[in-house]
Amino acid sequence: MGDAKIKRYMDIGDQRTPIYGWLESLGLSSNDHDTRPEDLSDEFANFNPFEELRKTGNEPIKWSDLTRIYQSAALYGRPKCVYPARAYFTIGTSRGSVLIFDYKQILKCTLLVSEEQAISGIAKISISLDGTHVSAALDSGDIFIWNLTTPVEKDGRNKGEPTPIQPLLHIKEHCYTKVLSLQFYGARHTALLVSDDSGKIWIHSGSRNRLWQLTYSSRLLKQIFNGPEKRLLACAGRIKAEKGFRSDKNLVAIVTSQDFVIYYQEETILQLEHGNDNFGLPITMARISWVFHDLLAFSVDDRLTVLRLSWNSDRSHAAIKEKLLWSCDESLTEINWLSSQALIVMTASSRVVVLKGATELSTSLTLDLLAINLLASNEKTCTFLNRQLIALTTSCAKIGSFLSWSEILLVFVQRALYISALKCIASFLTNERLPFYLLRLDSHLPKRVEQLESPYRNLAIASLRYVLKSSANDDPEIQLAKMKELFHVVVSLDRLFVKEGEQLVFIEGILEASAPEQGDTLAQCLIEEISNGAVSILSPTVLSRLFTFCESHQDRQMVRTLILSLKWQQLSIDLAIRSCQQYKIYDGLLYLWNVAFTDYLSPLADFVYLYSGNNERCQIFSQDSNINDIPIFEYLAFLLRGWQFPKCRQIPNDLSLKIKKDLYNVIFSGALVEWPKGSGKRLETCGSKQNEPVYPYLDMLLVLDPAKALTIVHDSLEDSLLDEDRSESEQAGGSVTQSDVTRQFIIEALLDIFQLTTKMNLKLLLANFIAKNVVKYPQFVVLSTDTIDRLLLTISSSDCGPRKEESEESLQALLSLHIPGDSKHLVTALREKQFYFALMTFYSRSQQYSHFLDLALELQRSNFGNYDILEIVKRSLKNTSHAPIERTLVKSVVDRNFCQIIKCQPTLAVQYFQDFDPNIHYNALSVSDKALKFQYLSELFRLVFEDYVKNSAFSTTFVELLCQEAPEEELINFLKSVNPRHLDKEPVLSILERYGKLESLVVFLCGMKANLQAVTRITDYLTEAATAGTWNCQTSKHLVFLATHIIRGLEEEHIAGWAKLLTCLMVIYGILGESEKHKFQEAVRFALFDFTTTSRIRCNGAHQSFCMPLTQVFESKEVMFLKLANMQPLLTEVLSDLSVAQQQQSFSFKIIDNASFQAVRDYESLVQKGWLIKNAECEVCGNKLWGIGLDSDVFIKWKEARGSGSSNGKDSLLEDPKILIVFRCGHGFHLNCLIRLGQTKLDYFCLLCKSA
Repeated sequence: MGDAKIKRYMDIGDQRTPIYGWLESLGLSSNDHDTRPEDLSDEFANFNPFEELRKTGNEPIKWSDLTRIYQSAALYGRPKCVYPARAYFTIGTSRGSVLIFDYKQILKCTLLVSEEQAISGIAKISISLDGTHVSAALDSGDIFIWNLTTPVEKDGRNKGEPTPIQPLLHIKEHCYTKVLSLQFYGARHTALLVSDDSGKIWIHSGSRNRLWQLTYSSRLLKQIFNGPEKRLLACAGRIKAEKGFRSDKNLVAIVTSQDFVIYYQEETILQLEHGNDNFGLPITMARISWVFHDLLAFSVDDRLTVLRLSWNSDRSHAAIKEKLLWSCDESLTEINWLSSQALIVMTASSRVVVLKGATELSTSLTLDLLAINLLASNEKTCTFLNRQLIALTTSCAKIGSFLSWSEILLVFVQRALYISALKCIASFLTNERLPFYLLRLDSHLPKRVEQLESPYRNLAIASLRYVLKSSANDDPEIQLAKMKELFHVVVSLDRLFVKEGEQLVFIEGILEASAPEQGDTLAQCLIEEISNGAVSILSPTVLSRLFTFCESHQDRQMVRTLILSLKWQQLSIDLAIRSCQQYKIYDGLLYLWNVAFTDYLSPLADFVYLYSGNNERCQIFSQDSNINDIPIFEYLAFLLRGWQFPKCRQIPNDLSLKIKKDLYNVIFSGALVEWPKGSGKRLETCGSKQNEPVYPYLDMLLVLDPAKALTIVHDSLEDSLLDEDRSESEQAGGSVTQSDVTRQFIIEALLDIFQLTTKMNLKLLLANFIAKNVVKYPQFVVLSTDTIDRLLLTISSSDCGPRKEESEESLQALLSLHIPGDSKHLVTALREKQFYFALMTFYSRSQQYSHFLDLALELQRSNFGNYDILEIVKRSLKNTSHAPIERTLVKSVVDRNFCQIIKCQPTLAVQYFQDFDPNIHYNALSVSDKALKFQYLSELFRLVFEDYVKNSAFSTTFVELLCQEAPEEELINFLKSVNPRHLDKEPVLSILERYGKLESLVVFLCGMKANLQAVTRITDYLTEAATAGTWNCQTSKHLVFLATHIIRGLEEEHIAGWAKLLTCLMVIYGILGESEKHKFQEAVRFALFDFTTTSRIRCNGAHQSFCMPLTQVFESKEVMFLKLANMQPLLTEVLSDLSVAQQQQSFSFKIIDNASFQAVRDYESLVQKGWLIKNAECEVCGNKLWGIGLDSDVFIKWKEARGSGSSNGKDSLLEDPKILIVFRCGHGFHLNCLIRLGQTKLDYFCLLCKSA
């Protein structure tokens, strides 16, 4: 919904017609809102102060060269690394020295190592918490600690250079290793936490011995056994101590290539897999920063993880409350905390990134340090401390200071970029992603507002003065555009510095500070901001100046903007009402009257006075007001929706209910109401009471604009206040109870007006409205049948014109409630007016389904509508199941229009007709469209194959359609799936011959058991084709193969079949030319070879296997006339191939016989030796078969039989019932048990697996 623009829709069937389009042209305003700072965050979200700063050629950081550093360090070697403290910074050199400089570039002291170690450079530097002690790790692994409080004297011999400080301690446990991390342990001066690439983490603690000499002891805290899967990368302890954190409970964080661990003393209190597999590459770099007790950050190559921790009461166990992740496209080399919500990190390519976020890390600033050429070193060449970066470059040391918020603003102001400066202030207040610590701004919004308020005031005045002065000579429109842009930013910002509901006092100061000739420009800008909703409260002084400006320019729209956009409480009601009356601002006048006096009925009463000509009685509208200019319909529409006119603000519920009830009692009153109440006077709409209509105020609205008036009535009917079944709790919720006006009462009022009016346009409009709402509220509205008949007659006999569609929907709604008794005239009228949808509703409701279906088909033929005809047929057949006469009529309609019905969905039609009446399928035989008929019959045979394949008419027709519309393969599959006895043989053969479907004909004849006749058909076709010159090699080969396959299946007629085929082949071979003979030779050879092999098998290899067929071939007249010399090469080659095949077969049999001879002997040997038995007991009787407990007689008999070596001994052994039999499967049984179960001597088998 736009600003105070409403678009309502009223359901009318499937269409949705806008009935509030007349409201859209008003341009009503709904500036009933105040934009707060949180609303402005989106407006300035895309403004990045750092990017705007770069557009001016400046960077967010200002670099200064420290030229004296390298000069002083030249004697001690090349600078390698830097480490800062608050009062000084240290530089490690390539010769093992640590130089202490203050920020004025003065060398304060030099920390030297022994001469033996001086050849190794400084790798790591660490400074104690109080800054009095420094430790350094060399590339050689040696670690030293120095005390900076040692007195240093200037040495005159060294040109005033300070005397070097010697180390307190020299720690040698890490020699020949690479030190990974170096840090003072807690707040102690001589305790270090050190890790190296051997995977060991040590705590070295300095102490005094009995002779008061400083020495140290070392303790191995943890050892990580480095390997290809896990290596130690970094470790760190907490830098700062906090209240409640005891010194003896120091914590250490460790990062390995697999996980992150926090140790308390030597126990693991938190372990986390960081999940960085680095795409299978080795992880080379990790960093840890732990400043805050509950916040810890660590990086593994290119991935940064921030953990928010929670601790138990004794700080011995940690848990992760929140985990934030951020990834980069390169490795991270440094991590530092700016605040509890901001980090600064450095990447391998010398980029500095500032990250911020409490719930999600986002980039707030990025710096590229490639321009300053940092030293190419693996050590720390750039570090951060106290809003500064200290960098070692190839030319000199540099210190970079981040610009503060005031310095950034100054850059914009110096370049006259005032709008950018103002937007910059807005971003400081609304963009929480900015690094406030670096900008020297407070992180809390209220304190930032105090910090920026005074600079903003000065900047706003300066920017306005500059724009007014610089654009004084410009075109007025250009000057106004510049001022509007600047004023918008100023006003938006000004609301950030005032509390909600306060007036913008600063605007008054701007207007007073401007010159008189500039006042009009500022006033226009301010009024535009008011119209945009940016300003809703002004001081009386500013408001007076704005009204004066509007009156001087006679600008009606500006006055309207002021009245509708500003808080009405600050307006002078009398002045505002007079202005509205003067400039005919009726929506503003209605609004002021409503909100100032909480009176919503007087405007309607004043409008009635104007309508009736009693202008002198008006107290709101002026007497010369034109009723056509007063938005009374819009006013009523808003109120009946519960909205404040002309704003889209919701009226309080109790007040809204009271307003609605009062309006209903007036609008739908059947008599003149008393107005003013208690005065005894009546609110007349006509000059005399005799001419007053029955419903005077409703009639007045219908006369003025029937469509808008019915919109008001429509809203009334939708109001839940008119629900007669509202619960008592709902009615008692406010001071207003249920209205006396009901939906039935409103409809009856409209019916009375409908009967009395003579205007056909209004009559039709009322009839349509009543019809649709009666259907919409059936539980609240009831009409008599006579009333419905009158409404039907009115709508069907009226000239509807553009309301035809609406009228037809109304007719459908009424016909769904009642069918007239005398419907003949109604049907005639509906056909004349082409109300076909309504006519279909009538037929459906009156159960005239034959006419219903006939009309739907008629409309489809004329492209009048898109109907699902099959669904209509299904509905008609279903609903006439108990009305035989009507069902017969429906079937006759289906028969007449069968082709049209099945055209859309023939597959679905088959299913419908099969379910309701299968006799309808016979109509398919008369369909002229062959493709449609084929599609229908295909589905019919698929659905109910057996029922219709036996029907000669259907099956014959379908075979013919298959010949015409389908590939022959589909026809063949059909013939194979059909029992040939169910088909009418002669018609089918005739069809197949007519369409030349030879292969299908052969398949059909084979199915009829006429195989020889099928061969004859093939040979006749081949002969005719060769004779006529239409011979095709591939087709002929296929037919020859098919013929040989058929002949193989012949029993008694196979000789005749071979004779026919061979005769045909020889005749064709004699007819064909040389090139064609060569192509056809393969088929002939196949047939002859197949003939010889199959004939030999059938005749058991006898000589007559070739005689009878060949005799018939050579005795045939066709072959006798051929030149046998032409056939000699082919026959010789075939006989040669046959001889070779017979020799191959003979050799194969010999090979198999020789191979099987040894297998038979091995088998006989195994049988004699017997098989390995698996079971120890007989599965039948359960007695022992072998082993301990076996009867000795069994062994004696077996030994006698084995010793005799004669077959008689074995036979006598088998006749003994005590002996056992073991089968090849390993199962054994007593012989007697097998005999008792019915087995015989020659047919023993295993009872378990049935094997012999």
